[in-house]
Amino acid sequence: MFDKIFKKFFGKNGEEEPHVKRKGGTIKSKIENHTSAAALAEAGLHDDARETVSGRDSEQGKVVVATYGDKFSDVVIDYAVGFAERLGLEIIAVNIEPINVEYTRPLGNYADKLLEKFEHRAKEEVKKFCEKAEEKKVPFKHLVKYGDLDGCIREVYESEQQVEFVITDPKAMHETNGKTIPVFCLTQET
Repeated sequence: MFDKIFKKFFGKNGEEEPHVKRKGGTIKSKIENHTSAAALAEAGLHDDARETVSGRDSEQGKVVVATYGDKFSDVVIDYAVGFAERLGLEIIAVNIEPINVEYTRPLGNYADKLLEKFEHRAKEEVKKFCEKAEEKKVPFKHLVKYGDLDGCIREVYESEQQVEFVITDPKAMHETNGKTIPVFCLTQET
């Protein structure tokens, strides 16, 4: 960004060299893009400033919405869709069955049928969530995971790109007693 401003005022023969703009999907990178656009506008590079803020981000940010069991509550669905719509995020809905699949192996086909039933119920129940997201034009993805809440969220965070927030259904958080919707912001360790 500053190289373009510098070249405008101090460049050779008034020629500008082509440059590459970094565009990311995280909120931090969006703020950086808007800050860059403001600096370009202040330097008189209005077309470049408009291009910086109007360009489509290469990777969209995501919010993981997690619940124990096969159903998301209506309150969480409405909150998550509104949240994702306002921030321009994709929703990754995750149904979590709090069992360790390794411990069910000795049960053989019976355990497989139970897990299969859970996945089927989760896919049926998530249709309402998906429809509400589609109404608001919010990108939507659904996953089914097995294990504890923290481990499943960590697994999704590591496998997906640009996860910025996690919203958990109050029934997934024992300490909330179902009175609030916990929202977490995720950051990378440096």
